[in-house]
Amino acid sequence: MQEFLVGGVTQVDIAFPDAKVVLECNGPWHYMHLIGMPSKAGDVTMPPGAMWVAAEGLHLRDDYVQGAAEVCLLPTGRSRSKMKLLADLGWTVAAIPYWDWRCLQDNEARKRYVSSILKQHLGSKVLS
Repeated sequence: MQEFLVGGVTQVDIAFPDAKVVLECNGPWHYMHLIGMPSKAGDVTMPPGAMWVAAEGLHLRDDYVQGAAEVCLLPTGRSRSKMKLLADLGWTVAAIPYWDWRCLQDNEARKRYVSSILKQHLGSKVLS
């Protein structure tokens, strides 16, 4: 994959410069796994940007997940800073999180998934 330099300051995975839209493929290194967070049902204030994800799709070790059905993930500081920088430069960022990508069974499913994300951000400008 060829990366694209935005604003002379940061590289992105895929860019659509005319529309100022970036598509980032976010692997596991883009997230911190917040171990020991209370269950989603608990009354807890989540850190900004945190999300609950099914542990099954993350392919984490059983002893790491500690039997939890869901894991709390938080984008790393570097990922959050990059998204803020891109937004400050006037770009829209669409991300493909690794757990979504791993659940897609074949190339046709992946094409449909990426196409749906691009249609959300590019509208009628999406090429078939």
